[in-house]
Amino acid sequence: MSGPEAGKDGARPPGRSTWRSAGLLIVGVIAVYICTVGTYRILNATLFPETRQIDLACREGTRALFAAIEKAREKTAHLAQPEREALSMFRSQIEPTWSKFHAVTERCRTEGDKDALSTLRTLELLRYAEERAVRYQAIDLTLLRNRAPRQVRALRAP
Repeated sequence: MSGPEAGKDGARPPGRSTWRSAGLLIVGVIAVYICTVGTYRILNATLFPETRQIDLACREGTRALFAAIEKAREKTAHLAQPEREALSMFRSQIEPTWSKFHAVTERCRTEGDKDALSTLRTLELLRYAEERAVRYQAIDLTLLRNRAPRQVRALRAP
């Protein structure tokens, strides 16, 4: 029996289904492992961020974070770069200080400074708003740079 007649009585070729089942089981186990490990890492990094010890007091650290945002804004405001480069420049300017954000937040929690914690939340929102502004300014500038030469060339044509 070969071909279509082999499957009529429900019998499968010996060995083939065992290997197929084993292969599917292995792929399934690998997929579950990857999903579980990835989920664990994401939740661990999100819910329990690593906090380093810092030498700054709560309010000092808050002022340093604000100064880093202003410095990054000033350095990237006048640059005319594509979106990714502008955003990368902003993040590289802010990162040395901003990497201490969680440590400053933890310090403010241990000190019980509710005003500073509220300010930190505002600074976090400001940081992401500044990133969006850098991104949108770069996009708008790129669009204008592409459009302006075309329009000027179109003016030359009779």
